[in-house]
Amino acid sequence: MDSELVPSQELVVARFLPAIVRIQDYCEEGGPAKAWLTRNQTDEKERTPWVLRVFPQYREEINKEFHQSLVIMDRDRDYGCINGIPLIQIRNKVSTVGGEERPTTLYRAIHGLHPHGGIKSRLGHGSDPVWFHHHLRRHLRWQAREPSPFLSATTNYGKARSVARKYLRQGFPDVRIITFKTSGPGWDHERQRLWNPRDLVKALSPSDNRWYLDDEFLIEYSIPELSIVRTESFAAYLSHRVRRPKRLQKIYEEKSGNNGTTVLKLRKLTLSEKKRWKQLKRYKRFWIGPKMKPNAAS
Repeated sequence: MDSELVPSQELVVARFLPAIVRIQDYCEEGGPAKAWLTRNQTDEKERTPWVLRVFPQYREEINKEFHQSLVIMDRDRDYGCINGIPLIQIRNKVSTVGGEERPTTLYRAIHGLHPHGGIKSRLGHGSDPVWFHHHLRRHLRWQAREPSPFLSATTNYGKARSVARKYLRQGFPDVRIITFKTSGPGWDHERQRLWNPRDLVKALSPSDNRWYLDDEFLIEYSIPELSIVRTESFAAYLSHRVRRPKRLQKIYEEKSGNNGTTVLKLRKLTLSEKKRWKQLKRYKRFWIGPKMKPNAAS
């Protein structure tokens, strides 16, 4: 089952302008907006943070393309707003990761305060063709706190460790790294789709292409519990690592007796070296160049 070849799937999604603009100015400049994504200003307790306001002449076209997914928003589409995100295209093809490009194993850092154990999206379900691009952009923004239909994972174990360290520094409990397979028992590839975020932003909003997308993948909706092959406590991992303070060590060269090659080794600092290190630490912030003395005015 580990060698199961999962084919790629195509999905037609809407594409939004990757910026919030003033609606009146954009329309006066002849911008190709078919609808506007605006903040939901209603007082309802259970509400979506955004609503899509469709121009009447495009309503039938958009509903036909996305199978009546906008009917629930009819009552919001005629309300006035100042700023919004324009929907500029409705037929953009994106593809899931499949075939030989699909990684067999992924890593994900989670913590004890993640909803659903860190293996199910905060939104509680997947995305849809209308909201896909917007969900993607909000997920890739670290500052955004809106529930996302995606879960981030990586092929780089070192990157997962870096995220786990960040969780520890922020005080999250029960930090762990899970290792899971991307095919086999538990997977429903129609709902739990695997995406390459770099390919998605190149197709939908190239300005969102960032360095931190290296080695990253997005799982839509959830990670099957049956696919998890390992769960590692990151705090326990760190407790087994013993580090010496760098200030008590010094690299020196030593000639080996046999072939005369140079070997780099570490040794503890002598008392005189420790004293010198403290002096350097005291005056370091005043230096501008190698020959400058401490700032007399301080």
